[in-house]
Amino acid sequence: MQPLNFIANYYGEKFGFYFTWLVNYTAWLLPLALVGLLFFMFQIVDIYRGNQSAMVPFNACKEEGMNVLNKRSGSIKEAETAWKQVEEKCLEKYPLGIVNLGSLDNQYNFYFMLIVAVWCTIFVENWKRKQNLIANKWMMRDFKETQMERPGYHANIGV
Repeated sequence: MQPLNFIANYYGEKFGFYFTWLVNYTAWLLPLALVGLLFFMFQIVDIYRGNQSAMVPFNACKEEGMNVLNKRSGSIKEAETAWKQVEEKCLEKYPLGIVNLGSLDNQYNFYFMLIVAVWCTIFVENWKRKQNLIANKWMMRDFKETQMERPGYHANIGV
């Protein structure tokens, strides 16, 4: 807190509060970044292993279609046409259950979103407490900044 007191004494309390907020925000971002890195690693491991849980309904639909296609016999063009029909039916059946393999859009994003929502609430409440503490320390409670206009300034307003 000592450098922040120096900034407040040298540049004024307005800049002191700004730098205090920056220090506080940066300090609070570090744990969130570590949690985000952990979730990212989980996602990469799942992609490497091929455990895309969001793909399960879509893949099950495709497997049903493959079983139907395997029972048929015919030319390659007929198989391609039949495969496109299977994909279209699966798209109609599971429009939201499609995730490309290798995508980072999976179940971990929901949990990280919840963590970020809780983090935001805790961060804002912590900043309010810290701001009041600093305002008391710097004797800035109920301070209202007033700006004085220069007496010799006359604005020329023209269109």
